[in-house]
Amino acid sequence: MSKRAEVIAAVRRSLPAATVPLRARAGARLAARDPRVRERARRSMALLLDQVRPDADLDALAERYLAYQAWQNEARWHHSLCGPLHVAGLDRLHAIPGGVVVSFLHHGPFLTIGSSLGRSGRDIQAIATPGLCGGRQAPWERQTQAVAERDCHLFPVTEGSAGIRSRLEQGSVVAVALDVPGRTPVTFLGKQLIGSSGATRAAYATGCPVVNATMHRAADGTPFYRLDEPLHPASFESPEAMLGELLRRQEESVLAWPEAYYDPLTKWRLAEDLAAEHADDRG
Repeated sequence: MSKRAEVIAAVRRSLPAATVPLRARAGARLAARDPRVRERARRSMALLLDQVRPDADLDALAERYLAYQAWQNEARWHHSLCGPLHVAGLDRLHAIPGGVVVSFLHHGPFLTIGSSLGRSGRDIQAIATPGLCGGRQAPWERQTQAVAERDCHLFPVTEGSAGIRSRLEQGSVVAVALDVPGRTPVTFLGKQLIGSSGATRAAYATGCPVVNATMHRAADGTPFYRLDEPLHPASFESPEAMLGELLRRQEESVLAWPEAYYDPLTKWRLAEDLAAEHADDRG
């Protein structure tokens, strides 16, 4: 780990939280100077919107996307800005005995999913990348883990569906992002994409319900989660069908705040790209 990175991290922690807006604006301006960063931001917004909102101003959205990401990058160094969010419908978790999957997207301040659900008083388990589960970490990874593991336990995605199933069988609430790399064809925001059905397969294997958590903003711009009515595996013909319905229910909140979607280019693959790779392999 570089000493310079550690020093920068220490300085960021020491600065008052009130300086975050200024630091975020500076970070966004710096990012926007790089044509490659601007183009990636535009492509990120195009991935979400070019089918369902072809008239969207992608350049303006890309600018807001960079601004929001800069805010998130700075805010995570201050726990006062990364506290648990209000969860509309949190009582749904009390009404469900035993294990339950809470599905969400990397949308808005998603690192707070664990602490926000933790307000229910139930045992919250959240699946995460290995870099957020200890071991050798960069300063930003340690800080991100510190935010994400508040009032919950993180376990690595390398445990797969088996890790989700075991925790559901123990009666935990397991938070699982739907937008992670996989091999399952899905339709999302009018596009044929490749996603992962790990969460719904675990629900099928255990018979546990799935509650969708969507991100919203109050009139003053404050973000909050909303929990849907639970969906039961028995109501769907397959895990893939259940996944399709969960994604459909996420679309409205993403369209209402697209610039707050974290790095969609790493979350989704176009189905046509995967098909082309398979064709190359066969060739």
